[in-house]
Amino acid sequence: MVNRFLPGFTIAAFFLLGGVVLVTTLDSQPAAEEAEFVGQHTCMTSGCHSDEVGINHTYMQTMHARIHERPTPENVIIDRWFEIDTVLIFQGGRFKAENDTFKIALSKRGTPDEYYFRFYTAGPYSDSTDWHKIVYNYGGNGWLQRFLVEINGNLHVTPFQYVLESYGDREGDNGVTIPIDVNRWAVPDRDIGALRLMEPQSQEFYNQSWDKNCSGCHLNGYEVDPEFLPGGDTIWRASWPGTAENDSAVTDINIAIGCESCHGPGSLHVAEPENPKYFEDISPKRWDDSKTSRRVTDRKLDLCNQCHNRHKSTLEYHGFPYDDANGNVAERKPFLPRLDLMDFISDSLRWARFWPDRKTSIAHHQTGQDYWRSSHFEGHVFKDGCYDCHAVHENTEYPYQLKENYYTLDPGEGCVAFGCHADKAEATMINDTLVNTHSQHHQAHSQCVNCHYTKTATITFAGFYEFSDHSDKVIRPTETIKYRDDIRLGMPNTCAESCHRNGYGSRNGPDAFDRNASIRYSTGGTPMRAPDYGIVDKQPTFWKEASDFALADSLWEGYKRLYPEYVGDVSDTNEIPPVRRDSRFISVAPNPANGPVTIRYEIPVDESITVEVFNTAGERVALVSRRIEFRGLRSKVWDLRDDNGHVIPAGLYFLRIRGESFDGLQSFFVDGE
Repeated sequence: MVNRFLPGFTIAAFFLLGGVVLVTTLDSQPAAEEAEFVGQHTCMTSGCHSDEVGINHTYMQTMHARIHERPTPENVIIDRWFEIDTVLIFQGGRFKAENDTFKIALSKRGTPDEYYFRFYTAGPYSDSTDWHKIVYNYGGNGWLQRFLVEINGNLHVTPFQYVLESYGDREGDNGVTIPIDVNRWAVPDRDIGALRLMEPQSQEFYNQSWDKNCSGCHLNGYEVDPEFLPGGDTIWRASWPGTAENDSAVTDINIAIGCESCHGPGSLHVAEPENPKYFEDISPKRWDDSKTSRRVTDRKLDLCNQCHNRHKSTLEYHGFPYDDANGNVAERKPFLPRLDLMDFISDSLRWARFWPDRKTSIAHHQTGQDYWRSSHFEGHVFKDGCYDCHAVHENTEYPYQLKENYYTLDPGEGCVAFGCHADKAEATMINDTLVNTHSQHHQAHSQCVNCHYTKTATITFAGFYEFSDHSDKVIRPTETIKYRDDIRLGMPNTCAESCHRNGYGSRNGPDAFDRNASIRYSTGGTPMRAPDYGIVDKQPTFWKEASDFALADSLWEGYKRLYPEYVGDVSDTNEIPPVRRDSRFISVAPNPANGPVTIRYEIPVDESITVEVFNTAGERVALVSRRIEFRGLRSKVWDLRDDNGHVIPAGLYFLRIRGESFDGLQSFFVDGE
């Protein structure tokens, strides 16, 4: 595997100073020597890191390391179901009941430690797959467990998942089964009015493989190459350390999110472990010791965003970052650490799934797309990216591998640690109750996550939401009213979802899905029923019922009373103002500049926008902003400081605003006076 750095872009700008034309090239990274994936087993058994990340290290207990395991009675949570030959029955609901029922048979087929699965439909158009042997578990250490089977040399995901009773609870089999990704096995056929199973030897089925759609985010070091079959079909084959040698032990340890997934190919470091250059190349925290460069912080964020975003490859063949735009198959390459993720995806926004406000994530693994629109990102708060808050190499005592207790408002802890939001821990006594000054709620039950990390996305589809929106934005009660006519699910709001819906919401109830995390780590430590105004909501996944609107109305009255400073910009209309279909700069002012400048521009559609400043040599001096923005007029204030925090010298500069549908330059002067 070659560790290559992509060439950057060419700036071509025309300005009227003696008819000069500027054409120069900027490389995104310096040229690198070739490196190959050696597999994470090499890191763990080489004698160098065996004590740090060895087989028995806590890293091997994380969900990343254990994403796939060979099935055994000890790790298959529903082992008993296979033992007793269980049949799961689901109703699709698109056609007549007898034509839209499908079944999933689970069995050990007389063996002590082998697991098999069969998918079939009922009714007059009944059909069935063969029995397929399960070769890997898929999860089981967090929210759910699924399984992988091998067909035609490809892995395929079974069309159901088992959802644990509560987060991390692997004991017993009291959870629920949910049909999911049935469309990877069967499609609705309106000609016959029934589900039709895909032919296993068909392009239709080849296109649904785990190799083609999932492998890039589930492997330690990978390639995915097309195999052109007679007749014109194409099947994609994923490979990773151990597969070429048919070494099952190496293959199994690397079908995981491993060391090289984030550190990059390690062969050069293994060959010369004392070489400081190679050590820096694979050590994200050493990429920028000063921690002032936004560009380097973006590269650190890309390590997580390569999978914790929802996007497709450059030509949209794959559901993960991959440069497949090159016409030469041999030159197509996966994303590697330190490269720019945007060069390996087709669109940073289009494949994401949002609630009707078009910005709040409804699907799992969109954390990066949330974070791009947060004030934390805009303010360059977390210099080391996601791992400023999340542990990478170990499970912690806090959920989601959080490094600290970010649930509490106890002074000096988590979000209210000194240097962050310490003032938000202040409280005062009101009617013999200690009330948090910022939240205006009881101190014992006020938590940052309740208001700023609303649970809006799901991976289980079991009737509740598990993933928190990472934009740090509060979704006000008015949003539920504003989108009341949405034809899908309606629109949630933070107050109801977190606490007030049926008195507890998703965070503060005694049976909270994430092991009562909010309760366990809050100051109070016990559930506290929030006012529900006598409104009962029986469908927690929908936000378009009369009960939702009544609760939102009541909560909005309280919101206006408690937070009058935040209600002035609320619009009573859901109309989106028309915008120009082109994208253009409005102004850079003042120009010439000797202090902060205001950059105004207009964008036609919701997309990822990058605002950068270059000097006349074509070198980027500052990344002003890079985030998802929403269509309309936008503005940025830039303080004339470069990526290292220094005020730029006098001279001519070029402002580049780049989206996914446009790209443009504008010159401006800094007079330095």
